Amino acid sequence: MAGSKRKKPVEPDGDSFEVERQLHESLTEAHYEKRMIELEENLAGMRSVAAKDKALSKLEKDKKGLKEQLLFSEVGLQEAVMVLRMRLGLSC
Repeated sequence: MAGSKRKKPVEPDGDSFEVERQLHESLTEAHYEKRMIELEENLAGMRSVAAKDKALSKLEKDKKGLKEQLLFSEVGLQEAVMVLRMRLGLSC
């Protein structure tokens, strides 16, 4: 047995397990933080798109309202012109 050298089984070191556990926790925490940042960026992008959609809808509604006002004004002008022509004795 003098020529045979057997290695002793390596006993786990308590410190190495602690370091490994802390490393795993740090990596897990970093992963979750990165994921949260990605989700917050996605949410901000969605809010931006929603705000643009809302603004566009408001502009379209305002445009429709202005068209209606313009039409009403045109009708009012046409009526005013007809009244003036009648008062002046001009043919319509």
